[in-house]
Amino acid sequence: MPDLIKVVNKFNGNLCCAAHAEGGFIIFECDRYSRVLSYDFVDDPSREIADICVNDVNSYLVVFADSWIGKFEDGVLNEVYVGTSYTRLVDVEKNTEGFIYLLDADSNKLIKVSIPE
Repeated sequence: MPDLIKVVNKFNGNLCCAAHAEGGFIIFECDRYSRVLSYDFVDDPSREIADICVNDVNSYLVVFADSWIGKFEDGVLNEVYVGTSYTRLVDVEKNTEGFIYLLDADSNKLIKVSIPE
């Protein structure tokens, strides 16, 4: 049975979940209206999904407990969407002004960054 990491509800009612499953991590989205399930696996089983958040009406941001922010869109996970200089990102939140806030566990700092369009 997969261990659920986080569930987020997109603006349109879709649900996105990140989970630790046998052999690695998975992220999936269930479309509220079409009931289509789209998903992808983390390519490297040694990497872990630490957190996810809604990015916009089409995508989610994913942090991997390392220095990378990924993007999950249309059932495809881009694990190297944005690189940072921080070593262990464990939380991601997006605000209404378009910035995201990341928590780096090693430095215990909250970091404000902008994501490329």
